[in-house]
Amino acid sequence: MRLKRFKGKVRRVVRKKVETPVDLLAEAEALHKEGAGAQGFLEGLRALMKGVQRRWEALSLEEREQLLSQIRPS
Repeated sequence: MRLKRFKGKVRRVVRKKVETPVDLLAEAEALHKEGAGAQGFLEGLRALMKGVQRRWEALSLEEREQLLSQIRPS
């Protein structure tokens, strides 16, 4: 749990639980193989991006910084 400021008031915020782990990389590769012209491609891409966003928001600040430090060029 952490504290967060909303409109001048401080409130407790509980991290949302991440749903069952889904292999986002495998889903992205499956979408890539189908191609952009495939039916349902945009819906699949939106669902994939929402999953990525949910996972990112569920990470703590320290976990986010650790991930970003791993992908930044030295």
